[in-house]
Amino acid sequence: MQIEQYVTRTATHAPLILLDFEELDSGDGREGLTVDAAEALIAVLRQAIVLLRVEAS
Repeated sequence: MQIEQYVTRTATHAPLILLDFEELDSGDGREGLTVDAAEALIAVLRQAIVLLRVEAS
């Protein structure tokens, strides 16, 4: 996992959280998420975990 932010002469881009899935993918294996996308993913994963735990009991 890395956090990168690209800055050019004319623009500053939002920081990205880069996840490395190189071992799972034949491409370059890097996937970038914005902070908002990462928060949304965390919320959905938490909901899924709660559902799985309820169904398992």
